[in-house]
Amino acid sequence: MQSAKLRLERELTAARERWLVERQQIVEQKEAEKREALLEVRNQSEKDYKEFLQEHKDTLNKALTEARKQFSRDKVRLLFALVELFYF
Repeated sequence: MQSAKLRLERELTAARERWLVERQQIVEQKEAEKREALLEVRNQSEKDYKEFLQEHKDTLNKALTEARKQFSRDKVRLLFALVELFYF
């Protein structure tokens, strides 16, 4: 009876050790999966942010170019108005 109890205790201890090892492996695997998922989210966020900046950069550059053209047209119009005012 004593040897059966001892044998069961050893088996239980061995099973507990296996369970702890398996549990640790699962925890490590889940942590690795989380890190990989976070890395994917970070990479996608950086990509989206760069695309966003590029799109708005183009929009702002177009608006600035159009504003400069409009300024040049207005300046020419004002100069002609001044010429007409003083010379005619």
